Amino acid sequence: MKTPREILFERHKGTEQKLDAIRASVVAECVRPESQPTTSIVVALWQELFWPYRRIWAGLSMVWVGIIALWLTEPGTPTHESVRVAPQMAAAVIVEQRRELALVLGETEGSQPVPPPQPPLPRPRSARRPNVAAV
Repeated sequence: MKTPREILFERHKGTEQKLDAIRASVVAECVRPESQPTTSIVVALWQELFWPYRRIWAGLSMVWVGIIALWLTEPGTPTHESVRVAPQMAAAVIVEQRRELALVLGETEGSQPVPPPQPPLPRPRSARRPNVAAV
């Protein structure tokens, strides 16, 4: 008795030549000419990496455009004119600078004594009381 495999091979002996011809044409398509290897690599790269995921790449590029736009519109470091210093702090800094200058120049204690910096006066607190009652 014949096996199913043998029966199939006997029936389809004529198609073996057609399959060989199809196989040869597919192999011929896969073998690329050596004249344009970079073009085919670029096209293959485009088709494999970028084209199927074009929406994702567009989204990523929009995120980067937004980041660059925010980076370009960010204000720089503050200039000296825009920095506000409390008057008491400025006075304390000036006193400290004068003390250090006197120390560097080696002035004697007979010169003007430097008064210690005074703490700022306390400001009045608000008279508003909270309306919350604890139970």
